[in-house]
Amino acid sequence: RAVEISLAVLFVMPAAASVARVHPFHLSYYNLLIGGPAGAAKAGMERQYYDVFYKDLAKWMNINLPPKAAVHFLPNNKEYIRSSPWYRRDGLLRPDIVFAFNMSQAQYLVLTHEERWPEWPELRRRYGSLPSLYEIAVEGVPLLNVYKLK
Repeated sequence: RAVEISLAVLFVMPAAASVARVHPFHLSYYNLLIGGPAGAAKAGMERQYYDVFYKDLAKWMNINLPPKAAVHFLPNNKEYIRSSPWYRRDGLLRPDIVFAFNMSQAQYLVLTHEERWPEWPELRRRYGSLPSLYEIAVEGVPLLNVYKLK
């Protein structure tokens, strides 16, 4: 029985340690065979999935954005507009923060590092040189950056 438990621990511990290192950004987990998140990003794998509106981003917005700040997400704004009401309902996001439907209305941009989108290289070129106000990264791999536009 001790051998079985030891083998189970031996096989489970590396994965458990890797998951713990990326917590709470579990959808950015990659195992050590590809080199974790950094190896996966280098190989062209996705850094995150499903356009996740991270709670850490909502907390940062609540503290750092001015009243009635207008925010736009690129490259996939519609997913964040869709999920923001739940964060408001649950008290995780200030009710005055506005999600702009287009860039011309936005004061702040959240650029998610989603390289699967064809427009990603141009977005990175256009906005990546702006000073980043906030970044979420996993093991040094950026998942998103927030920029002030106006």
